[in-house]
Amino acid sequence: MIAILAATVLSAALATAKPKRKHHAAPARDISIAAERIERRRAVRLAIIAALTRREAALEDFLASTATETPLFATHVPTSAGPLTIGATIVGVDFLGSPIIRSTVRNRSSIRTSAVLIAHLTYDGGRESEASFALSAIGPGESRTLEMLCPSSIRPTALHWTVDTF
Repeated sequence: MIAILAATVLSAALATAKPKRKHHAAPARDISIAAERIERRRAVRLAIIAALTRREAALEDFLASTATETPLFATHVPTSAGPLTIGATIVGVDFLGSPIIRSTVRNRSSIRTSAVLIAHLTYDGGRESEASFALSAIGPGESRTLEMLCPSSIRPTALHWTVDTF
């Protein structure tokens, strides 16, 4: 009889008690919130860089199609400079008046070479301005086309090259 009374009291107490809520564990996250923010920022930066690269390419295409460059002179004789041979060179002036130097460089040596090419532009009765290009790890027999821009607004009349290898 005591067992029946105890069961009745216990059932009455359970009926008036609040039901327990189940606790669900938070879903496991692959990365933390801070890491997710960093990844989002990185993705946005990469998208901006890609857009700027497309704009730069479009501007270069536009300038090339409008023929805003005026050719000044060309050298057709290859120039030996250390282990490198600098082929035919074309010098022109862009629409801002800055010289643009285009040339092809070939490595004549049997080893990989890195060098700084310096174009010395002569103008106005002997005055000189320079443009340089860092050529890294050009293999034996390999050739590269380079385009250099001289920041001065000049009209060069002559060009000679020097090379610093490292």
